Amino acid sequence: MIRGIQASIRGMAAEQARTDAASNNVANIDTDGYKRTSVSTTDFGNMLVQLVDPTMDGIPVIGQIGTGATVESTTRDNSPGPIQETGNPMDVALTGAGQFTFQGPNGPAYTRLGAFHRDNQGQLVTAQGYPLLVSGKPVGAGAREVTVAQDGTVLLDGKAAGTLDIQGGDGKPLALKSLEHSNVDLAQEMTDMIIAMRAFQANQRALAMQDNTLNRTVNEIGKV
Repeated sequence: MIRGIQASIRGMAAEQARTDAASNNVANIDTDGYKRTSVSTTDFGNMLVQLVDPTMDGIPVIGQIGTGATVESTTRDNSPGPIQETGNPMDVALTGAGQFTFQGPNGPAYTRLGAFHRDNQGQLVTAQGYPLLVSGKPVGAGAREVTVAQDGTVLLDGKAAGTLDIQGGDGKPLALKSLEHSNVDLAQEMTDMIIAMRAFQANQRALAMQDNTLNRTVNEIGKV
């Protein structure tokens, strides 16, 4: 009985994680460059059940029982999202694989979001204000004009200063004056959320039934 309660609790926790992931995806459906995440679940583990009978030779094996589900992994879907034109000359979208490289607080970091702008020093930076790396270094300080070509070349006042560092790129041309939209599919997320919620409710009902049975068992024994 206690094992059944534990299995139901584990199942509820796993389905809650799946629901949270789907909810977060829906909340970011309009976030440019966002990549959906998904949660995979697996068996928590099986328990071997054996018959303990002092009158028998050996310990016969009855079989195995499951002990519930658990979160196996959380993965990010890196498939490209739809590209939308913005008209902003500093917006750049990757049309293939890869990520833009920028100088983060703890070293080089990566993003798909190409909503670039210039900071107070004139450097080309990400939407969060981190310096974008162009041939391994920040660029733009002191230049009057910064432009990006389709092949990733960055021009300072019309002169090439290097190319955008694209981690894992496949050489496809960039989409200028455009941004990559979120790759979240609302219909898929709603379907996943409904499935996870129904599984959560099934575990919840099983938990309530086991709790009620255990409560009655304890009370009945107390009356004997």
